[in-house]
Amino acid sequence: MPERWKTLECKIDPLGGPFALRRELALLPSRGIVHEFIMLESPDWVNVVAETERGTLVMVRQHRLGSDEVELEIPGGLVDPEDPGPLEAAKRELEEETGYQGMSWYRIGVVYPNPALQTNRCYTFLAEGCRPHGPPRPDVKESIDVVEVPLYSLKELIQEGRIAHALALNGLFWYFLHRGLVGLG
Repeated sequence: MPERWKTLECKIDPLGGPFALRRELALLPSRGIVHEFIMLESPDWVNVVAETERGTLVMVRQHRLGSDEVELEIPGGLVDPEDPGPLEAAKRELEEETGYQGMSWYRIGVVYPNPALQTNRCYTFLAEGCRPHGPPRPDVKESIDVVEVPLYSLKELIQEGRIAHALALNGLFWYFLHRGLVGLG
């Protein structure tokens, strides 16, 4: 069993919005090694694989400054403090970003996006029977195009790198696993 680091000191520096930088001075007891770890604190995130009855997934396109690309993604975002939990955040994000609502909801996966550097989790939900409910109401900082992508085109979009957002790919992995389209044995 790997040895656990022992925190000696912890300092939190707010970065603005919901994010903070956490600095932990930690000791690896058996080796006497002391090291400063720097981590990004963030609220948990949600992703939604939104499946329509027509065999499409509701996806979004938006420009991401980090990659400087227009990315094709599944809807998602932060779990806000007002959200009772990740499921409610997922429902809110789907409706805000796309204007769609799902009839049935399932939590199909949870990951730590980068446990070496981040403190949060990303929950993936499957929303079945999605239908337009009204116009999208994205955040003022979001410019989003809503698209329905046929399921049969996902493999090609992934292989060609047209879906390249790691957490969107993770959400699609959970979806494929849930649907029995990926075998692990």
